[in-house]
Amino acid sequence: GTSAVAGSLYHLGVHVGDMAQPPVFEDAALSEAFEKGKNHDVVSLIKKYDSEHTVWGWKRPDSIEYLTKIDSLLSNPHYIFIFRDIFSIANRKVISRQLDLFQQMDRALDLYRTMLSFATTTKRPAMLVSAEKILTKKREFIDALISGFELDSSETQRRDACSFITTDPAEYLAKTVFTKSVGFVDELSRKRIRGWAKSEQHNKPLTVEIYFDDVLFSSILADQYREGLK
Repeated sequence: GTSAVAGSLYHLGVHVGDMAQPPVFEDAALSEAFEKGKNHDVVSLIKKYDSEHTVWGWKRPDSIEYLTKIDSLLSNPHYIFIFRDIFSIANRKVISRQLDLFQQMDRALDLYRTMLSFATTTKRPAMLVSAEKILTKKREFIDALISGFELDSSETQRRDACSFITTDPAEYLAKTVFTKSVGFVDELSRKRIRGWAKSEQHNKPLTVEIYFDDVLFSSILADQYREGLK
């Protein structure tokens, strides 16, 4: 949901961060500065974006947990609160990070309570969006963004934004799966299998499983460093 909104704003001509890349459109620089307590970097980036852009956006789902701090540092913030059913939110974490479904549903509820507490007390302009309705009412959603934030978007940008919104985009799913890995079989004989495996998202050792006729035959932790592969 957040990526659909941030990507729509991007296609409507809104700057969503120097380090924001498709398909996620998340400015890693500003996110890291906030979450690592680098207040000087936060202030510097905000001043930079304010000086370079009349309107700019920033997307970070975890920002729910520090909205009050964000509100105190931005000069004229407008908020977009995105709502999606808690099962979908939790199941996405199961797919991408292999986390516990029920724990993630419980966490989603807690975060929604935090978000609603802020949304009901803030005096700032805010838009409430249904992630499901975005998919069925693309044009209405895009027009609401343009009018709500007074964007000077062209008809081409409107069409691009509408075309960007799709159900389960393949590129997004591929980029956000935490379990994606790479590897290679260097040697395969009757007595030995040798090779390497590595996660594309983290540096923790992976467990490699070997199957024979769909039955687990053996497993081993790929935790021996290979200097030659550096």
